[in-house]
Amino acid sequence: MNSAGPILRGKLALLAQQNKFLSNLLNARRRQAWLLDNATPRTFANANLAMGHYLAKSSVLRSWPVFLKIDLSPACNLACTICVHAPADGNPELERQRFASNQKMDLGLLEQIVNEVKGRTAALSMYYLGDPLMYPRLNEAAEIAARAGLNTHISSNFSFHLSDGKIRDLVTSGLTHISVAVDGFTQETYERTRVGGRLDWVRSNLERLLAYRRRLGRRYPLIEVQYIRFRHNEHERDQALAYFRDLGIDQVFDFWGSAHNYTDTDVRVRTVGAPREPGGLPKCWWPYLAMLIRFDGAVLPCCSLRLSEQYAGGGGDDRAVGTIRGGDLWSIWNGTHYQAMRKLLANPAKAHGPETEARSFCYGCNNAYHTNVDELWKSADRHDVPAARRRCLRVA
Repeated sequence: MNSAGPILRGKLALLAQQNKFLSNLLNARRRQAWLLDNATPRTFANANLAMGHYLAKSSVLRSWPVFLKIDLSPACNLACTICVHAPADGNPELERQRFASNQKMDLGLLEQIVNEVKGRTAALSMYYLGDPLMYPRLNEAAEIAARAGLNTHISSNFSFHLSDGKIRDLVTSGLTHISVAVDGFTQETYERTRVGGRLDWVRSNLERLLAYRRRLGRRYPLIEVQYIRFRHNEHERDQALAYFRDLGIDQVFDFWGSAHNYTDTDVRVRTVGAPREPGGLPKCWWPYLAMLIRFDGAVLPCCSLRLSEQYAGGGGDDRAVGTIRGGDLWSIWNGTHYQAMRKLLANPAKAHGPETEARSFCYGCNNAYHTNVDELWKSADRHDVPAARRRCLRVA
């Protein structure tokens, strides 16, 4: 028996534990088609240059973001337990969240962004804290990106009463990748975390999406189902995975979820200690490879920090690093805020100071600082998700 494969996998696993970037790189296999399909020599060269800047710990880049993440709208139809849309149930951080019907990205602003990055950036992810199917002009947004040669990805709960026409539009819009999160295989189990959701709608939508794609002879959109594991849905996992694979879903992926809410681990509630010592690589790849843009044009350096501040009433401390409105992406990408972040992530102990604590988006991030986030984090394989005490309104 050849033992080279297991030995190599073991070494990679060990390296991944020691290097957060490699861990992210190994997990990126789920997104490799989204990043690599339809690549051109120019987008490939840009990605190589960006990686070179990351390895060199550069503070000023000649590369563009390899991918963009855009929050078309923060609106959502569900109240999932992990999210800022969860039932507040006495949580003051969730009580602060404010969402309005007019929080939608203008297509003109989207087109401005796409025109600036086309030919350089490889892919566009069109969601953040909302469900992209709540954005009424999603198909037009996908068409704008497709004309510019960008791959596009959305992640949705898919718990919508979609007509056949809307399903067909998704297939023909130019979307290249769709992820659908499913947390159970019976309604009772599913709605424990997808509060207000309907599993029968999800299954119907997936079945018809695949049927229309076959009927129209389309390769895209490629469809991924994420079965997010919790202690209360483990008994349905095998049945669910078999169903989705038999259905013809392109990629079925399961992983353990989180039993807490985003607000339970965000910067406002963390204990932040000393900055971390430098390592061989910068502490985070986001400011070298990607950018997040909110519906209003505000630019954020990543999608995993200060989530509870982005739509908080009373002046949440969102620490946006600029705005695309009236400006351009390139000047922000290499502006003073981004340069300071890259220096901080290259050597937190050296770059940290009072200005960092007061203004840096990255202050309090566990990558750059010693924090107690591991104590706050509740992995779903060891903790139960509390039952939500009320439901949100369903939106058809």
